[in-house]
Amino acid sequence: MLVVDPWPVGTWDLIVWGPETAPARAQVHVGANAAAEIALVLDTASPCTIACPSSKEGQATLTFRRADGSERLIMALRNTGDDLVVGLRPGQWFVERRQRGIEAAAEVQELSVVPGQAARLTFGKH
Repeated sequence: MLVVDPWPVGTWDLIVWGPETAPARAQVHVGANAAAEIALVLDTASPCTIACPSSKEGQATLTFRRADGSERLIMALRNTGDDLVVGLRPGQWFVERRQRGIEAAAEVQELSVVPGQAARLTFGKH
């Protein structure tokens, strides 16, 4: 259960995503002094480790795009050199890493996700 108190009034896009949970999305309408309850069905997913070793800390953007175009997720993160583990549905994915503040082309790699098997992708230095 996720409780945020108080949650600002408005309409919010909620994404629940974890190391072995596929992304689930819902739109939440929050009124003044009102509770909002959201029911989501969470699907299990294969854990995918994304390694972004870097000699420089900074902000990066990761874009996860299914090869068939049916799903796209964008994540902004602080690159500390630590691995990131996310759950992805089975299939072919393209993962793009773009380091902010560095004038370099984005690095794109393909990731094959097999049900029940962990996957790993390494960007940058190997």
